[in-house]
Amino acid sequence: MGAGPNHDIVASVRRIVGEDRIAHVHRTPARSAQYAPWPQAVHPDVVAAYERIGVTRPWRHQAEALHALDHGESTVIATGTGSGKSLPVWAEMFSLLARHEEAIATGAAGSIARRMVRPTMVYLAPTKALGADQVAAARGIIAAGNLPAVVTTCDGDSSSEEKKAARARADVIATNPDFVHYSLLASHARWARLLRGLHLIVLDEAHAYRGLFGANVALVLRRLIRAARAYGADPVVVFLSATAADPHGLAAAMLGESGGRAQTITEDGSPTGARDHILVRPDDDGSSDAAPLLADLVTRHHRTLMFVRSRYGAEAMAAHVRDLVAAADAKRVASYRGGYLPEERRQLEAELRCGGLVGLTATSALELGIDISGLDAVITSGWPGSRASLLQQAGRAGRAGSDGVAIFAARDDALDSYLVEHPEEIFAAGVEPTVINVANPHVLVPHLLAAASEFPLTPADFPLFGLGPATESVTPPLIEELLARDLLKSRPAGWMYNTLLERRAHDLTDLRGSGARDVAVVESETGRLLGTVSAGSADSSVHEGAIYLHQGQQFLVRDYDGQAAVAEPIQPQELRTVARSETSVEVLDVIDSAGTVALARVDVATQVTGFDRRRAKTGEIISSQRLKLPQRHLQTVAWQWHVPAGSLEAAGLAPGDIPGALHAAEHALISLLPLIAHCDRWDIGGVSFALHGESLEPTIFVYDGARGGAGFAAAGFEHRAAWVARTRDAVADCPCEAGCPRCIVSPKCGSGNEPLSKPGAIAVLDIMAAQISVPPEPAH
Repeated sequence: MGAGPNHDIVASVRRIVGEDRIAHVHRTPARSAQYAPWPQAVHPDVVAAYERIGVTRPWRHQAEALHALDHGESTVIATGTGSGKSLPVWAEMFSLLARHEEAIATGAAGSIARRMVRPTMVYLAPTKALGADQVAAARGIIAAGNLPAVVTTCDGDSSSEEKKAARARADVIATNPDFVHYSLLASHARWARLLRGLHLIVLDEAHAYRGLFGANVALVLRRLIRAARAYGADPVVVFLSATAADPHGLAAAMLGESGGRAQTITEDGSPTGARDHILVRPDDDGSSDAAPLLADLVTRHHRTLMFVRSRYGAEAMAAHVRDLVAAADAKRVASYRGGYLPEERRQLEAELRCGGLVGLTATSALELGIDISGLDAVITSGWPGSRASLLQQAGRAGRAGSDGVAIFAARDDALDSYLVEHPEEIFAAGVEPTVINVANPHVLVPHLLAAASEFPLTPADFPLFGLGPATESVTPPLIEELLARDLLKSRPAGWMYNTLLERRAHDLTDLRGSGARDVAVVESETGRLLGTVSAGSADSSVHEGAIYLHQGQQFLVRDYDGQAAVAEPIQPQELRTVARSETSVEVLDVIDSAGTVALARVDVATQVTGFDRRRAKTGEIISSQRLKLPQRHLQTVAWQWHVPAGSLEAAGLAPGDIPGALHAAEHALISLLPLIAHCDRWDIGGVSFALHGESLEPTIFVYDGARGGAGFAAAGFEHRAAWVARTRDAVADCPCEAGCPRCIVSPKCGSGNEPLSKPGAIAVLDIMAAQISVPPEPAH
């Protein structure tokens, strides 16, 4: 490797962490650009606008996408980070508008041309920051060519006046699935102009729509298509993704049976600089050295973005880095996470883009698509949940054709440790398929009711919602059930939502899957809103006595009622709080089974019972305190394994060792499931029982953390042999003796990682693997 930014950064890594901690270096070679001429369908004024901003000709994949869009084909553009995936969308839309203006200008007054429907577009982004970035870029193109287009952002932050203006004049609205569901579709008559002309629907960073949220977005998309067709339009859908494992499968899952086949474009013609991927082992004491590494790069003025797993981690890491650098450099280090107010987030984005910030610690809120070019390095501190996310984050290093370095600093846990020792799982295995389960009745039913309130449901809608073929002779059982529950009413035009019910149909859907509103964290003396936390994590993160971190300042939660938390600032302490909880599982019914393994619908009851105060660096428990919080119930889908206790004892496990063996195996299985299903370990949960009350046998459950299930446990059931084998290898190959965070110790354990047995876990996983490899006897 020659001299230059990459060489200097790699040298910093070697100096800070030591040669023995570098597990693997993978170089992605530079790639030269492959160009193509502008397709004839692109209007000359649009070509001129792009030329004025320096784009003289498109890359090959952009031209290919433009051809597909010109032929009216739904399209998946699945090329690399920074490859200009959005150019075909904007060039197509601006060309349509330019031709529409020409038709009006050349047509006589009152002619058909003057009455032509003006084409419109809905651009959907998973984050508001990405949407705002795209709007700014589009407006730059409009200004460069004086193009006849109005592009605006319209979401929950927009004022009534802004929404009114968008309804009246916008050709393109950049928004999110939440706004489409709760506002646009719920009041579709007010958006008739937009829907009547809807030509393009764009889903940017489409791989981000997975699990329960992905299923909800898929159904919102199908309802948007349905509404547009009701107004006479037939929109083309465009999916943009840098890391889709199966582009065609992603489009099919999102569009459903009536969506047609999407054209897929995967050959990337954009130039890239060389990128060095460095995999770093954790230190013997569990440290990743991510903070000293970022501090060193900041001191050397290498613009670096660090991704961390949690909001707390983003705050704590930025504070640590500021302590390690000179005062002048400390001012150029900040944190970025969800839960900040919109104006705070946008200020940080602008400072990073213009170079005011040199080091930024961020959660995945900054992972997607925002055009922040010129970064020298990206550090991913801890596995981000999927290969797709890791590659997305790494793609920010060296964008716009320059070289860059991407560093994966493994944390002291099982999945991270397994991956740095098995780099082929990152660089050769391909990204995980997106898991979307629209058949989940907890997801599907509210969308059916919302659809029925928008327009009457008819048999023609059955394929769109996965209810079967469009036939009037058979009413799907789900429709019959909704009629029996008086949620739907049969009318001559079709089935309609019962408007006599108290709740608006669109309020029945929980797009984000939390089941409740976010919990506000408020400063006690001033009433200032510090931030928000999800309802699902509030009991464990902002309970009374919890330490809450905001912009480097520690706050102590004094009061918590499930709706809000009141906190007061405290002097910095080297402490953190970790909640303890108890969990029980009731099996409601078995979906599928294979010998000792089953996929089941379950009710998971969890209660936060107390918390520990721990030293931040070592995890040592300083004190513990009991809490009285209500029990929370979750009906979901679980992977279940049970075995006679005699089988465990025959494998050498004493009865007293069985609880720790099962518990450790459960932790390891949860850690490794993200290799099989496109999920984060925080999307799933688990619990083990030495004697489960229903099976009356030792039992392990691994369950989806979403109401009704998200498809992750089902993926584990389908690929159980590979999942168990990888888990067994990860535990057995760990060099520790009694168990550590790299194999069986879990950061999310509600019982303080007690009891655990590493030898017992290996024995349990060996038994499990042997049972799974033997097909069950056929039922007679």
